[in-house]
Amino acid sequence: MRRRVLMVSAILGASVVVVPATTAADGTPVRGFGVHGVVVDDGFSDGHQVLAMHAAVQPDGKILVAGFISMPESGPFGDQHGFIARYSQTGVRDLQFGTDGLTYFPLNTFSQPQAVAVLPNGNIMVGGLFKQQNLWRLTPSGLIDPSFTWSGPSVLQLVPEPDGSVLVVGAAGGPPSPRIIAQRIDATGRLDAAYSGGIGTTLSPWAVPSFSAVLTTDGRLVVAGLVQAQPSYYCAVFAMTGEGRLDQGFADGGVFLPFGTRNSQCRVAAEPDGNVIVLATEIIPGAPSFTMTTTAIRVSRSGTVISNSVVPLSSTAVQLVAEGTGRLITAGLEGPTPGSAKIRAYESNGAPTTDFGGTGTNTWDFGTRADISGLLAAPSGDLLAYGQVAGPRSQSRTDALFLGRVSSPAGPAPRPPILPTTKFVPVTPDRILDTRSGIGAPRASVAPGTAIDVQVTGVGGVPSADVAAVVLNVTATVSTGRGYVSVYPTGVERPVVSNLNIDGVGQTAANLVTVKVGAAGRVSIYSQGGADIVADVAGYYVQSGATTAGRFVVAESPTRVLDSRAGLGAPAAKPGAGERLDVQILGNAPVPASGVAAVVLNLTATEATADGYVTAWPSGTDRPVVSNLNVVRGETRANLVVVPVGADGKISLFTQSGTHLLADVAGWFTDASAGTSSAGLFVPLTPTRILDTRRLAVDPFTSPSASSTQIGATTVVPPNAAAAVVLNLTTTDAASPGFITIWPGTLGRPEVSNLNVTSAGQVIPNASIVRLGNESVQFYLQAGGHLIADIAGWFTLN
Repeated sequence: MRRRVLMVSAILGASVVVVPATTAADGTPVRGFGVHGVVVDDGFSDGHQVLAMHAAVQPDGKILVAGFISMPESGPFGDQHGFIARYSQTGVRDLQFGTDGLTYFPLNTFSQPQAVAVLPNGNIMVGGLFKQQNLWRLTPSGLIDPSFTWSGPSVLQLVPEPDGSVLVVGAAGGPPSPRIIAQRIDATGRLDAAYSGGIGTTLSPWAVPSFSAVLTTDGRLVVAGLVQAQPSYYCAVFAMTGEGRLDQGFADGGVFLPFGTRNSQCRVAAEPDGNVIVLATEIIPGAPSFTMTTTAIRVSRSGTVISNSVVPLSSTAVQLVAEGTGRLITAGLEGPTPGSAKIRAYESNGAPTTDFGGTGTNTWDFGTRADISGLLAAPSGDLLAYGQVAGPRSQSRTDALFLGRVSSPAGPAPRPPILPTTKFVPVTPDRILDTRSGIGAPRASVAPGTAIDVQVTGVGGVPSADVAAVVLNVTATVSTGRGYVSVYPTGVERPVVSNLNIDGVGQTAANLVTVKVGAAGRVSIYSQGGADIVADVAGYYVQSGATTAGRFVVAESPTRVLDSRAGLGAPAAKPGAGERLDVQILGNAPVPASGVAAVVLNLTATEATADGYVTAWPSGTDRPVVSNLNVVRGETRANLVVVPVGADGKISLFTQSGTHLLADVAGWFTDASAGTSSAGLFVPLTPTRILDTRRLAVDPFTSPSASSTQIGATTVVPPNAAAAVVLNLTTTDAASPGFITIWPGTLGRPEVSNLNVTSAGQVIPNASIVRLGNESVQFYLQAGGHLIADIAGWFTLN
């Protein structure tokens, strides 16, 4: 049986959501989105009121917004016409979607879309309150699929799952037995009979105006909303198991009631550690008028209160998200009439964030009166608020749809889909791309600001099908300008990450890249500054459950096994130009004497006699026509390498120009003689930036500096799941030459290096596989500067 793991969402369904590069400080408008981060779309029929009810983000970063339009003279329940529209990543309505940019749902009477979900195949599910049917399926281009039918109750929220199924959450029934309904359907609309999703309650009928549902990191569905309790409402929170049953271990038999009977809203958001935050507003009677108190309540997995804090909001329709770091984000209409739309940020302890919005406060004011219907946190970190700009309801004025986007680098809290795990298959290094000679692509350098798609399956020893990810040594050479190179799965929007950095014209630089395979078995390579690109394949990942071969065993701490300067693992002499050096791997601690197929090393060349390259390969075999490390005379360069171990337990290193060599073991991949286990299986991700100290409110780190960052139990790696992570590290703005070391969060710093800076201000990347300690890693910058980390995947803990 294939093993699957819970993963924290930078993902909707099984598809990674990617949005434009965030080019703004924390809490400020994203440049290039509308006007100053705001889109007001009044391109609807004159005389109608536009109400935006729900939004979602497609895998390509486009935004779907669903709502309804009503004629003002028709009253609150007449002539409501549901619609869905799609907007580009810059906030422009997509006229290729539906008919001239809009899809209207059948029947003009009481048609209210309230939920949107994007399936892995691109189809779109829309649910709500409709006279004809309450759930619809649309094609990726926005056309209603007439073959899909639904006879179920009203739909209040859709929660997508990675295999294409969707949790449909709604309400049905009335006194004395109203119910919250949760059902699982596949993409064709078939019900999952094994999912028992009806929640019975003795409370009065469920109230629609305030409702939310989230999927936690442990796979539970948590639903929050208002239930009627005359003369007002209760805020109620329900938890359901992954099988669809009421979670009897949560609060009081699966139900948590934060306050008494006078609530005006009730929202819930998931945190990375499996806890949830409930945002509830309590109405307090008084003379001459009532007051409202909004409280953020942190609730444990067992339904007990961890903490609560009052948040200073006056709106009766506040929206809520929790970010990957535990920060709480709220949005709503505030202030005296007419008021304005605001987003606020709070630390995990409830204290206002002091630097959100770039104004020394925790608030960003959109500067317009907007009724915010919802708030989304995109995986890149941007916050998307949506709703409508309210105005006089008359024939002479059309209310407009509102979209606002601000930067928030902490990223969203998890929505955990279930992803298949994979195992590694090493291959003898083989060149599959060389734009200098026309291998794998036309014989032409990659022009500045462009990308090429490269076939990686069916070439270089990689199978033609069922490959999840590949490991490539990517080299940029004959560069035409300063810039960076990004490698990512074909078919997704280019993520805001880098793999290689070029400092100037004519430079050659290499880095090991682990990348998911995209559409048609390809990966895309983008060059910002222009260069020739070379790629050598070192292995690939295929889906696997518990297995013997192909599991990664991470070293307790990076360990040096070779240093030709000191006579460690080789004679104390610089290998000369054209020389080969054989290095014992098996039995050389920490590597065991058996059960090893390939070793992962951080390979460093220093004191190079001349420009050249270094090649690593299994001993006892012919040297392949590839390179792993490109050296510059007198400089120190490092690169991560994955090398199959030869029959004699050794690997071979060739230096073209002569240089000292150092090698630090990060871990190894098992062979078929190893024991069967599910530990060390790989979960590939679309590259995601998880650390950028340039985004922090600090100057470059001083020299030297040590710090740490949490990676496990965040937006991209679930808690208690990962033994090690695959990172691409980049350093910049160093004050002088020096090195950078990264190691597990619970250990002392080892005497090794991962990155080497040879001049002040240099931009240098290197891949790293590092064990997590207490869900975190530490890093040491000898020369100070800034550090950037992009994650490509993680290895399972057990």
